[in-house]
Amino acid sequence: SLHLLYGSGSNQHNQLLLDRPNNAACLIDGEDAHETKEIVLCTAKQTEPDLPENIYAGGGHSGLLTASGKLYLWGWNDNGQCGPATESKEQDEAPPLPCVTPLAGLVVQDAALGFSHTLVIEKDTSRLYGFGSNERGQVSGLLSAAVEEPVTPDFLKDVKVKRVAAGLFHSAVVTEKGELITFGCGRFGQSLSNIQTDGQVCVGKWMPEDGSPLVDVACGRRHTAAVDEKGRIWTFGENKYGQLGRPFEGKKDPVPTEIDSSELDIPIGSDLRLDCGWSHNIVQVTSQDSDTSQDSDIRIYGWGRNDKGQLGTGSFEDSMKKPIRLFQDKRLSFVACGSESTMALAEDTSAILGCGWNEHGNIATGSQEDQAHLTKTLGSKVYGPPGLHDGKVILAVGGGHHIAAMKPLRS
Repeated sequence: SLHLLYGSGSNQHNQLLLDRPNNAACLIDGEDAHETKEIVLCTAKQTEPDLPENIYAGGGHSGLLTASGKLYLWGWNDNGQCGPATESKEQDEAPPLPCVTPLAGLVVQDAALGFSHTLVIEKDTSRLYGFGSNERGQVSGLLSAAVEEPVTPDFLKDVKVKRVAAGLFHSAVVTEKGELITFGCGRFGQSLSNIQTDGQVCVGKWMPEDGSPLVDVACGRRHTAAVDEKGRIWTFGENKYGQLGRPFEGKKDPVPTEIDSSELDIPIGSDLRLDCGWSHNIVQVTSQDSDTSQDSDIRIYGWGRNDKGQLGTGSFEDSMKKPIRLFQDKRLSFVACGSESTMALAEDTSAILGCGWNEHGNIATGSQEDQAHLTKTLGSKVYGPPGLHDGKVILAVGGGHHIAAMKPLRS
């Protein structure tokens, strides 16, 4: 079976599946792709169509989740972050297309790809599993060598998880009870430490004092952000670039504290989706139009580091220390953070746009120049498989690459 994917940027670890002598993009020796290229993911033959459900991008690996819960992972695998039985066995001659097998033993609901580790939520049990680099305890909560088989941290064995996020060296989940649990590196205050800490691994849990359940979480390089049921955004960790989004003069703050929301306009009942780059943040606020139940209004806010143009303000200012409204001249349906870039989908055309760091061509503008404005990508347009007439583009942005696919719309 073949899945049509699209992407650009670094292919150093074959995260774009283009490290083959006969690839259609004509890349050689891990060469970067500076425009959007067509990618074909080859999997075992399916008796029934198993179409894309979600897509993921990490530090140097990528993933595709299908409707049946199969998770395909490929790319950088030095620490086992692609999981067991992902790569097909080497053959005497390279196959005409790279063949990837799904993660063994797990039916997956959702996943998060960190710099060099992977976290997944099992579909039927809502149980968390992790694998990959564990040098800071970001997989198991305890220091160890790389974890090649999926494991559940001891403190999460009886916990149902509904949201998961992976940073550089730390991890975070939101439980079904609305608690935030973090584990891994806490050197910059990015992981809580009220359950355990040995100086290298920090494990902790938290809820707002008023008991408002948390509904979403995102991890940056050295900070963490979470949203509660009331629409409040909380941050903790490093603040070198203003990524905590609130008045704070120190370089790090390990205490979850609400951001400066003076510039935020969040109507009651809005849906908030949060994402973090290494040192910048984006929040997407979706609210229903008061005049119709069909239309929705989407507003984008951002704060944090901007010296690469990652906030798309039109300048390369060092940082924004509190949230500001972004992209008001664009109608966007989705926005996501890369390490030091931001990418978005146009609401009407599903065109992909990007701004920020572009050293590897990761925002597909045809060059390696950083972009201070959201700029439309060049190269291939995203299409679905033959016969799919009603779909939407899904997009993931990683360390130095992005990847996209077409997901079928279901009634």
